[in-house]
Amino acid sequence: MKLGIIILEASEGRVRFFNMEISYYNLKIAIFSFAIIFVLRWTWRILNYVWFKPKKLEKQLRQQGFKGNSYKLLYGDMKEMKKMIEEATSKPINFSHDLIWSRINPFIHKTITSYGKNCFVWIGPKPAVLITEPKLIKEVLTKNYVYHKARGSPLLKLAISGLAAQEKDKWATHRRILNPAFHLDKLKHILPAFKLTVSEMLNTWKEIISKDGTEIDVWPYLQTLTSDAISRTAFGSNYEEGKKIFELQKEQIELISKMTHSIYIPGWRFVPTKKNKRMMQIFVTMILNEVLRLYTSIYVINRMVNTETKLGDLCLPSGVQLILATMLVHRDTEIWGDDAMEFKPDRFSEGISKATKGQVVFFPFSWGPRICIGQNFAMLEAKMAMVMILKHYAFELSPSYAHAPHPLLLQPQYGAQLIMHKL
Repeated sequence: MKLGIIILEASEGRVRFFNMEISYYNLKIAIFSFAIIFVLRWTWRILNYVWFKPKKLEKQLRQQGFKGNSYKLLYGDMKEMKKMIEEATSKPINFSHDLIWSRINPFIHKTITSYGKNCFVWIGPKPAVLITEPKLIKEVLTKNYVYHKARGSPLLKLAISGLAAQEKDKWATHRRILNPAFHLDKLKHILPAFKLTVSEMLNTWKEIISKDGTEIDVWPYLQTLTSDAISRTAFGSNYEEGKKIFELQKEQIELISKMTHSIYIPGWRFVPTKKNKRMMQIFVTMILNEVLRLYTSIYVINRMVNTETKLGDLCLPSGVQLILATMLVHRDTEIWGDDAMEFKPDRFSEGISKATKGQVVFFPFSWGPRICIGQNFAMLEAKMAMVMILKHYAFELSPSYAHAPHPLLLQPQYGAQLIMHKL
């Protein structure tokens, strides 16, 4: 609302407002009225954001059978979430797959224990509904024009941009342009770059690992391996420039959200056999899929409902977030059987479709139209690294290893110490 230009005239205490002459008294009344309207409008907006809308959404969710804590002004469940995460990450846990969820997301674990899977939590003034049913997960991840990525802190835009941050037509355009570069046939041409990157890491190890076995923390090397591989393939001859960009990006992400893109691989011992190259490529795929099932770095996927939406039998009001609990679905005994918490790569021996019985219950790279465009890139790099490492080394978990997957993408909080043996 614009006031325009006010021209003061000295005579008879009047002012000219646009082409109208009004008294000072009437001008004061007009300004005061405008200020009152402005204050009331913003007061209502604030009150609606921090109280009335959250309470309305809470009522609608409870009417549909969802359970959760009562809304707390502005913060919701965030204070308790923060406190529980700090407590959970203050010490390592026993080396057991079934203890991970309670460490990386203790509040949601507690909420499910208290209210069951049909529950919601408060992300500030916004309720987030837990979705674990495979049919509903498939629908959410398929209808990307309906279920958008949940908006995080504006600061995250400094670290996360490009394709991952786009929505609707802008996302579709970017994806269409980038897709050809990530086709498997195209990626096979960069295998020599992957091989060179892994060879450099192995040459470094060669200098520090003895025949009798040496303990090293492999986590920093794996982080460097990932960034070096992308730098070499993306920047080519400008490899060093690419490395600088990744170093700056790493520092920026640590400052903003302390998040690093990585896949945590728990320590175990594998002795290479004399099987042919094709068989090795297939034990590696099974192994990596089972690691991604138990230790998927993206352990929850968030989506936002911006208009009232029907999801299965649910009617989701605008303003509700959805939490697709990847890790819970990946470890569900009703889906994977009684051995869901065991590390058994052979469950993928006949492929993902057979292992999942055609359901959307395995989605470490998301699923549907917005599945991670770098999935093939990451898998090729991981397979190349695993095959080359196993060709030269046998390894086992070090006694000094402390099992402490961190909530930030499951990176090992205290490193990944292995005892390496030259073959």
